[in-house]
Amino acid sequence: VAPLTHANFYATDAEGKGTTVYYFRHDFWRSISKHYLAGLCGAAPGSIRGPMLEQVKACDFAEAVKKNKLGVTHVRLLPKGKGMRLISNQSKATEIDLPEPYSGNIGQLVRPPINASLREAFCVIQHEIRAVPGILGASCFSDKDIYEKLGAFLRDHKARGSDQKLYMVSCDVQKAFDSIDAERILAMVGGLLRKEEYDLHKFITASTWTKDLYTKTRQTCEVLPPDDTFEDGFRYPHHVILNKASSSRVKASALREIVREHLMSNLVYAHGKFYKQVKGIPQG
Repeated sequence: VAPLTHANFYATDAEGKGTTVYYFRHDFWRSISKHYLAGLCGAAPGSIRGPMLEQVKACDFAEAVKKNKLGVTHVRLLPKGKGMRLISNQSKATEIDLPEPYSGNIGQLVRPPINASLREAFCVIQHEIRAVPGILGASCFSDKDIYEKLGAFLRDHKARGSDQKLYMVSCDVQKAFDSIDAERILAMVGGLLRKEEYDLHKFITASTWTKDLYTKTRQTCEVLPPDDTFEDGFRYPHHVILNKASSSRVKASALREIVREHLMSNLVYAHGKFYKQVKGIPQG
């Protein structure tokens, strides 16, 4: 039954429908998927959203791949209400047997996952954010950040003896990632990197509170134990920290370049075609 179903139907879940599985005939799924992608490119009749993507022409593909060091964003389409939602995955390694007419002299496109390639940049940016508290204003990246900033505000509010009522507002920004100015984000990242070079160190955390030994390799920027300013290792309770004695030095210029490529030259692969993201920033 499974091979027969797979041969005739595309099976998928849908947003807001739990674990329910929906089946679409392949020809129908291809038709609506192409229409949705055309809408993202601003080419579908009545489209008002696009263009978010721009199809990469076969003649330009080899040059685009040559310039890019990062992998490709893999996407799938998820039914949502009367439309669809684009789900991107940047944790998946790129290993694509290039279809015609993209193949040319390349044959197969093999790259590590995008998120893995951005790991060093992420580590350095996190280090700079922690080194200069408040550099990103009211931005919060965890429950702890929210608690600390909200607590400080409430204490100040109480100390001033204000009787003004306070309200908590919860809202959702529609198409948030699609509306972000990539150039602005790039400028912010450039402003965070205050040094010309950064030292990165790898260490292992070993869990000690379960019967099975669980280890994970992590990375920190600039400092290592037993330095009191060591930021990463001691954030993991019930873990033993092992120094791998593995260090590397990265240039800020190289980090800026890879972040620029990620934000400005993101390649997307869907339904046998390649696209370049021209609006918003990558997610996933």
